[in-house]
Amino acid sequence: MLGVFLLIIGFFMVNQIIFGFYQKRHSFFEKKKMNLLYLYHLVFFAVYLWYANNNASDSRGYFNFLLRYNGGWLETFGTDTKFINFLSYPFYSVGFSYEMLMLTFTWFGFLGFMYAYMFFRELIPIKINV
Repeated sequence: MLGVFLLIIGFFMVNQIIFGFYQKRHSFFEKKKMNLLYLYHLVFFAVYLWYANNNASDSRGYFNFLLRYNGGWLETFGTDTKFINFLSYPFYSVGFSYEMLMLTFTWFGFLGFMYAYMFFRELIPIKINV
């Protein structure tokens, strides 16, 4: 569990570097909003982690594959489930636990949301107040 907390802090620090870059480049980019989005993703990481630990989960199956796998990284390359194994293998091979892998994929999802927000914000210049 210590690894998860270190990753949360590490990803937060990397986020601040990324946010600083985009804040200088785009006047609409708000660090506070992106930090809240990161927190939102962490909450759902915790919810899904609880769910996966108490119910059947595909993510648990992917991790169990890694526990049993004896081959090389490039042999895991492929489509469908194999691609998830291909993405997970390097992290697992350096010692990531199931929870750390889940957090890493949560962070990838967060980056996807951030870039989608920026994409639409650039293409739709209308200021909408919520």
